[in-house]
Amino acid sequence: TAVCAALPQSRSLKKLDVCDMPLDMMLFAEQLVENRGITHLALSSCSVHVASLPMHRLRCLDIAGAPLSTEEARALLTDDLFFENHIEDLRLAFASPGEGDPVFYRGFNDYIMATRFLKSLTVWGGFGGQGNNHIAGAIAQSESLTSLDIIEAADSFGEVNGCSYAKLLQLNTCLQHLGLVGCGIEHHSAVQEFCVAFQKNTTLRSLDLSDNQLPPKDFNLLLQGLCSNSTLTTLRLGERKPSKAGHPMDESNIAALCHLLQENTSVTALHLGGLSFGRGTPDIIGSLLVNDAVQTLTLSHLKNFYVKETQQLLEEHPSLTDLTIHNHVDMTAPILQKLWVSLQRCRSVERFTLIGDTPAVPHDVAKAAFDHMYTNQRRRLQKLTKQKPLPRKR
Repeated sequence: TAVCAALPQSRSLKKLDVCDMPLDMMLFAEQLVENRGITHLALSSCSVHVASLPMHRLRCLDIAGAPLSTEEARALLTDDLFFENHIEDLRLAFASPGEGDPVFYRGFNDYIMATRFLKSLTVWGGFGGQGNNHIAGAIAQSESLTSLDIIEAADSFGEVNGCSYAKLLQLNTCLQHLGLVGCGIEHHSAVQEFCVAFQKNTTLRSLDLSDNQLPPKDFNLLLQGLCSNSTLTTLRLGERKPSKAGHPMDESNIAALCHLLQENTSVTALHLGGLSFGRGTPDIIGSLLVNDAVQTLTLSHLKNFYVKETQQLLEEHPSLTDLTIHNHVDMTAPILQKLWVSLQRCRSVERFTLIGDTPAVPHDVAKAAFDHMYTNQRRRLQKLTKQKPLPRKR
């Protein structure tokens, strides 16, 4: 009650995150309307009455932590106030994604087509099988949406929906980021459509296909299709949270990934966490050394006996600035110390992240590595300031 009472008096607060609080939503909404500053609102584990929120003033609304029931979703999508909002970033989750409910997906379809402000849309669980297909058609014609994420929708995603979102990329000329995380894109026809889309689309800059357990044949086809794209700068494959087992890659997948690394020079951020290369690790690292475009890299499941290759990557890659390694093997202290010594000789690395159970490193070794990375960062900033001279101070 005290928090709600303070909201109308605040003039500097721009972003409000309400997590796991037993909130009186009606009182909260009344006081929030009186506040003139808050433009970013996130509600989690609260009973959401979206219609009572000040939609006209919000620019970001995150209610993914409080999944909407079918009744709440229908009420939301038939409310005229919701269609008049100026929200630019919308994040939703549905308790039951309106399977077979035409009011549900037609209402959202109309909203996507009507809004001129929505730039980013994130949906946990998708829209239901039939809804996914309809809304993909609306997004294909949207002129404002630049970022779309559908997360953990494997139960409602199928061959038809996979093809629909692939065709979306062939038609839409505004979308710059597409994330289909854990959507079960495992049908051969859907992967073929994505390969065609990669050739035609020239606006997409970021693609996230994490947590899709593709069969080796389809994964190979996807990598071959990505070779023909020259506009992607960020690519995520594998697993967002790499498991201990990882996703093993066969020889054909290793060869296809090596070919992608050698041919594609537009990708600057490459996230391969969760992919287990096995004996193909030296080939992958050799291809990375040839590719001087990659600046941000995520790897995992690097065995101890490939430490020489990892050291070579750290010391010789000309443009790598950010390296993350998910450690799921028993990395010994001598092996880890070799990596830190390589960090003292690296040419460009400014940030090194090692995730997992790791043994302690001597303080002087770690400090020397951090000092060297800091020197790399200063050197790069000096080059940038020389290329673009600072304006004179009056």
